[in-house]
Amino acid sequence: MRHGARAAGRAAAEAAERRASGGRVHSVVVELESARAGAASDLSDVIEQVEGEGWRLDRMESAVLAAHARPVVLLVFRLA
Repeated sequence: MRHGARAAGRAAAEAAERRASGGRVHSVVVELESARAGAASDLSDVIEQVEGEGWRLDRMESAVLAAHARPVVLLVFRLA
């Protein structure tokens, strides 16, 4: 998933579908806008949108694939 508001909205819709189908764990891979230091509002937006669907962030891990690529983060949520 790419960064931005559209990606956060899609993450929320997928989280709602997962919950409706009986899932207890939901994972999202987020490609951040850049490898900068400081606030990552694109990542925060995804977390807030998914948590708004009744999930709680359980784990977050880095999944950077290449030295010059945008950072990729794995978010693992569990039902609250």
